[in-house]
Amino acid sequence: MTKHFARQLGVVLALAIVGGVSDAAAQSRTRLASDSRPAPYVVDLRQVTFEVVAVNFVKELEGVNARYREVEPDTFRAALVTIRVSKPEGEALTFTAADFSLHYYHGEVPDVVPCNGISAFSTVVDADRPIRLSQNATSKTSTGPATTGAGTIYLDLFFPLLEPDATSFHVAMAQPIAAPFVTEGWGSRLNAVKLR
Repeated sequence: MTKHFARQLGVVLALAIVGGVSDAAAQSRTRLASDSRPAPYVVDLRQVTFEVVAVNFVKELEGVNARYREVEPDTFRAALVTIRVSKPEGEALTFTAADFSLHYYHGEVPDVVPCNGISAFSTVVDADRPIRLSQNATSKTSTGPATTGAGTIYLDLFFPLLEPDATSFHVAMAQPIAAPFVTEGWGSRLNAVKLR
């Protein structure tokens, strides 16, 4: 039996198992309502506000873990966007690069690019904030004692591959859009449950 055929057979068997698990699906629906944990890294936007205070278009940037150098500087640049965050004093925050995206137009064409780098927080806008770069938006940053205690803090977000006619920028932040759900995890015997 080849690996390819074994994989196809496994998919067919998994689909057959999923087709006959109405009891498991019902149990999963029941568990949906019982998980009261908040989503991790979510910000209460009623108490925390954001404002863009600076944008710099760069061809290269030195991060703490990697270096960005645009290989086509006549075609693309990256935006380093400085954000002012206003929050209750004493509130700790953690943001991930995956929380942010940049929605924009280049010419008349709408587009979006993920955040591929996020800096440490600082209490002053013109500080040299170390930035962690990543290609898959896995970087994250948390407030420390000084920035947790402050009501206004700053951070930089890195958005690559912007065209020269890129305009009308909108920084977006991810927030939960549906009720939480719980599964047994993809490693369980049943790895697909129809929730409704």
